[in-house]
Amino acid sequence: MKCGMTELLTEDTVFLMKLLDARIVGGAVRDALLEVPVKDIDFASPLTPEQVTDICSKNNIVIIPTGIKHGTVTIRYNSKNYEITTLRKDVSADGRHAEIAFTDDWELDSSRRDFTINAFYMDYEGKIYDYHNGKEDLQKKLVRFIGEPEKRIKEDYLRILRFFRFYAQMGSVTVDEKALNACAKLSSHIKELSAERITHEFLRLLECASPQEAIRLMQNSRVLEQFLKEAVSDNLDGYIRKEKLYDVPISPLARLSSTLCLTKMLRFSHKQKEILRTLAKMREKPITDASELYEILYDTPKELVLQGLLLSNKETYDLVKTIKEWEKIPFPLTGQDVLALGIPESARVGELLRETMKWWFKHSCKPSYEECLKNVKCRI
Repeated sequence: MKCGMTELLTEDTVFLMKLLDARIVGGAVRDALLEVPVKDIDFASPLTPEQVTDICSKNNIVIIPTGIKHGTVTIRYNSKNYEITTLRKDVSADGRHAEIAFTDDWELDSSRRDFTINAFYMDYEGKIYDYHNGKEDLQKKLVRFIGEPEKRIKEDYLRILRFFRFYAQMGSVTVDEKALNACAKLSSHIKELSAERITHEFLRLLECASPQEAIRLMQNSRVLEQFLKEAVSDNLDGYIRKEKLYDVPISPLARLSSTLCLTKMLRFSHKQKEILRTLAKMREKPITDASELYEILYDTPKELVLQGLLLSNKETYDLVKTIKEWEKIPFPLTGQDVLALGIPESARVGELLRETMKWWFKHSCKPSYEECLKNVKCRI
């Protein structure tokens, strides 16, 4: 048994599999076979959601009522969440939503999954069920649809983006031409997906260690243009090289910014928009002196400042080192300190604080309380 399997067969997961007649399914088994960290462990079971709910209730296992209408029960056991999905078969699909029916046939359930590398099952003894030669494809780093690619894509058009994401995730060097051709042929249907689903999947692709080749394939097959107006992959290459050179944490949003993309169908959360605005501002107005650097660092996470610096093409080892070593120090003065000097309570108090703070930034946030107070006095 490979060392990755020990992450799957814990006392808790074995107990749940025996209790619910379940097997671990999908990505967790794939990642264990690849001996990479396993994120989430999901289960499949021939039991219906009602049966799963009943058994868990009798065993005092917390049930989280989400996804039940789609055949999935989420439970919380020993401080961890797990999803248990009833074995299913597709009745109909329109590319966005599928009508399903429950089944007790494991192979039939596997046949409705997208790729061979995502259709593994493992029982509580560690036996792996591989109905579609997924292990062989893992060894080849080949992303291959189960069955006919066009048919699988028509069941859910998000599978086009998932194909390229797994291509990047696997570090693939060989592309399944049949799958690629199907993705290209049906790419216009991406517009039928919600902006949220497109954005989530594309950012997951950009999280991969080296997504450049997948992006190029998406450009060449005219997939990328379905949701981005413009993207310059050469800029992405350069940004990722610097990201690795300076050991800067991977950020899908910074990588997106590096492509100078004009968004067409992507939708971001308020927090993501703020990050993108910060990155754009740093790219357009690069840091030119220490005072600007410390002023930005004071209110911005240093990882974000590092990413913005790389985007601006003004990075140096000294600047990167300064940012990495930065630890926020509280500004020594408050408004009360200025008022104590006899300045009437007015807008002038705030002005003096801001002017002194800029001076403090210019001196690398090193001046003491007494030195800052002296600086205020010089401005009165």
